Amino acid sequence: MKAKVIKKFRDKYSKEVYKVGQIYVGENKRIKELEGFGWVEKSKVNKTPVGEGE
Repeated sequence: MKAKVIKKFRDKYSKEVYKVGQIYVGENKRIKELEGFGWVEKSKVNKTPVGEGE
């Protein structure tokens, strides 16, 4: 899963520093954790309207 960084932070696992505007790639669980801290943009769920995509 990918998420856009909205606040600079250092990842506790990779020790890499992520700056605003970069894309963070990681597992869903980790992305949700970072969203909770306000460090990455909240994920947007893309739902197909009923009757479309068939």
